[in-house]
Amino acid sequence: MSTQSAPERESTPWLAPGPFDGTVTSQVEYARAIGEALAGTARVWLGAHKRPELIGALECGKPRESACAGCTCTRSNAGVSEPDPSEIALVVPTSGSTGTPKSVAHSVQSLKASIHATAYEFGSHGAWMLFLPPTHIAGIQVIARASVASTLLGLDDHDGLPGALAPLVDLSNHFDATVLTGALERWDARVCSDEALADLPLYTSFVPTQLERIVSAAEAGDAEIARALSRFEAILVGGAATAPALLDRARKLGARIVTTYGSSETAGGCVYNGLPLQGVELKVNDEDQLMITGPSIALGYIYETGAFTNVDGNDADTRRRFFSTPELAATRLLRTSDLARLTRDEATGLTRLTVLGRADDVIISGGRKIVPQALERTLADTGEFREVLIVPVESNEWGEQAVALTVPRVEGAMPTQTWTADLQTQLTVATALTGAGYARHEIPRRILTTGALPRLESGKVDRKAAAELAREALLNIEAFDYAKSLGTRFGDGGHHELEFGGPGEGEDE
Repeated sequence: MSTQSAPERESTPWLAPGPFDGTVTSQVEYARAIGEALAGTARVWLGAHKRPELIGALECGKPRESACAGCTCTRSNAGVSEPDPSEIALVVPTSGSTGTPKSVAHSVQSLKASIHATAYEFGSHGAWMLFLPPTHIAGIQVIARASVASTLLGLDDHDGLPGALAPLVDLSNHFDATVLTGALERWDARVCSDEALADLPLYTSFVPTQLERIVSAAEAGDAEIARALSRFEAILVGGAATAPALLDRARKLGARIVTTYGSSETAGGCVYNGLPLQGVELKVNDEDQLMITGPSIALGYIYETGAFTNVDGNDADTRRRFFSTPELAATRLLRTSDLARLTRDEATGLTRLTVLGRADDVIISGGRKIVPQALERTLADTGEFREVLIVPVESNEWGEQAVALTVPRVEGAMPTQTWTADLQTQLTVATALTGAGYARHEIPRRILTTGALPRLESGKVDRKAAAELAREALLNIEAFDYAKSLGTRFGDGGHHELEFGGPGEGEDE
């Protein structure tokens, strides 16, 4: 626990690094701020919205200490214990793909619990190489792990940054395999000048798109890139589901891949390769929602109003997400939005996690449920697509209908802003899902192919934006089909290629 008293912690100054632009200068600013948060010398705001002047207000906007006796706020009367603002060390944006902007507050203890659990899993602390933006929890924890490792191992700082943080590289441009090889060259030069770093294991973290680019470059015959992948003792891959075929390709090149499950609320990955980290316990409730208990669970959510709370949204206790565990003072419980299945791992005796999908992404078509992520995994396993997304589009007949958005495996095979509906892709999707035993109502009624999917700043696919683009594309296709039917009658031809304002480059970095 912190050695500071509550008043001392509340007087700790706030830091808010400037807008992140991917440059080394910007990364340095964020790295130093994160280091101060871990040291307890500053509280760092990286939230999804502007920091409220007052944090810890009730729904009525009044601070807890001055709330009137007759206050009718649902939370104040629901018997829900609110989190303590004095424990806040770092505030990060949520990593979800939809919903009201809100921020997640962590204490020094929750951040370090995650860091030490990762080191325990890997067998030791080590050096970390940053390829993710330090504006979200995955990139933040790369810096934080290096900072803690440097302190524990007594490493000298380099250029005012932790010695275990590899030299930073410019992330402001398109990420490709040359960024990786360049970073390793700079790391090797540092090791030559600092013997204390020579025996450190080297770790890093990618999102699937970055891994795909590196693996594809290595498979194209670049031996240097293949060697670069094998240099890391572990490569964390998360932020989105990773196709098993991509994992197999990377491992064949010598990469030691560790798939991760976690979120902003869990201080990053809390499940590695399907198994919970030390101190993490997994359960499912009666609605098949995943429940996570552990010391890395966040304190709660902060909203633009200044409300600091255990609940998600403005409904009362029915949407409570964070629970304290009085019998285990250092742990908290998080009710996630993920649907999950838990099985016993025979080799370890631990609980193995399979994420089925998100409760709030479920599509209701004709009164029956469709879990998009299950279909996406099946289609990804075909190896035919670089990315697949299943989104809902309104339907007069069914309420909602599932639409599959596919990205060809070969990058650049289609222009980014082009959407097509071709027969071959429709046959591939239908054959794969039918062969996997999916019911007829689960198979998407429309399939669209595009060059890239829209993304959030965190690198995750933006499901809400993708669904809107799918709706627009289908409207255009329907209009085109009508025009083509008229053209056929009068001797004109046509094709299903549409160009309009679609998603951007879809970069993760």
